[in-house]
Amino acid sequence: MRHFARHIDGQNDALLGPGRARGRAKGRADAAVVASGLDHLILRPVRLTDEPATSRISLVREPESLESEFVPRADVAAVLAEAIAHHPEAAGTWNLSSGEKPVSRAFA
Repeated sequence: MRHFARHIDGQNDALLGPGRARGRAKGRADAAVVASGLDHLILRPVRLTDEPATSRISLVREPESLESEFVPRADVAAVLAEAIAHHPEAAGTWNLSSGEKPVSRAFA
């Protein structure tokens, strides 16, 4: 699911199915975290796959700049581990897909 889909009007949720409603709920949760004033890191991966990790990603602020529509779950976990272990200053909202940047340079 592309992240901009979560902005679809709630009246259409019944027609769009549970995936779109889930996206809208995630959008509301993201907004609540941002509004809380707490330090935070929101990672918005594109469509997840069960493929092996590639260790190559695209991590951008604007979803239109992503290099792919897919990302392995293992790469999402690797980016989170990288942020926790090496980049505690990482903050804000980031969009994630497969790409060309090594995970080790995710927040560099």
